[in-house]
Amino acid sequence: LTPFLRAQTAVGEWSDHLVYSTSVDVAVGNGEIFSSTGSSLMVYNRQFDEVKRLSKINGLSETGIAAIGWSGPTQTLIVAYTSGNIDFIADNTITNLPDIARKNMSIDKIINKIRCLGDYCYLACNFGIAVLDISGNEVLDTWRPGVDGYYPVINDIAFGGGYVYAATDQG
Repeated sequence: LTPFLRAQTAVGEWSDHLVYSTSVDVAVGNGEIFSSTGSSLMVYNRQFDEVKRLSKINGLSETGIAAIGWSGPTQTLIVAYTSGNIDFIADNTITNLPDIARKNMSIDKIINKIRCLGDYCYLACNFGIAVLDISGNEVLDTWRPGVDGYYPVINDIAFGGGYVYAATDQG
């Protein structure tokens, strides 16, 4: 009879105890499916039928994931946090873009949805729409659609006919 052994984390190393049983957002890349648990990411590789975990312990900037999105042209996963902080993940490299998180605003910086078109991604935020250049790792522009000083929360974005459509609680 062999006794049951449990390996412990080595001294100086960290292990996570995050929830991996719930998915709050999904993005599909080339050969991989990304699932946000809200605190970490699970990455399913379809070719090798394996799952790996990404968290703050092994490279993500934070734990409060608000939204994820995939850019096919740049082969990049965009991870947005509730603070407004953003990670770009491409070729097993994580690049952080802290510009929105660092911006002094009176409204919260939650990113509700990420939509990508070409080399750019559009963030539907509580403060408006932010346009990011993925390859340049920079915020290109911020739009605040609204009338008469009222700027609604942008819940989602759609593209069509050369226009960008913003979905708000009012339409």
